[in-house]
Amino acid sequence: MRKGIFALLLLCGFATIDAKKANAAPGDIVKIKKCLLRVDRETYISGVCEYRYGRDRLEFGQKRPRNYYSYFGFIDYRNSSATVGEGTWNGPDIHSMHGDNPLGVLRRHGACWSNERASLCTLPNTRSSR
Repeated sequence: MRKGIFALLLLCGFATIDAKKANAAPGDIVKIKKCLLRVDRETYISGVCEYRYGRDRLEFGQKRPRNYYSYFGFIDYRNSSATVGEGTWNGPDIHSMHGDNPLGVLRRHGACWSNERASLCTLPNTRSSR
């Protein structure tokens, strides 16, 4: 009975955070935040995004219909207190499914990771799950 209720909630979109949390690696934290992604002076994300971070990687992306991401990227770093990481994203083509376009070395300054080419910033949580 519980599985049926959860499946119904998931189908209706009410349990999406718990489903994402279930797919997260142990120790990962999944949050819904307001994000900003700018690359080469163009803004690609300015609004709500999914933001997941763990011991050595930050992942971010903005959902579009059917739960596909529009723009997304990754920042790989040595540990969760690191202030320097290597960034990649799926590029300016909204339909690209590969996050392997390099952003270069990004430095963390408060809620932003940035360099001369790109910035990823997050604003205070709107909802979160741990």
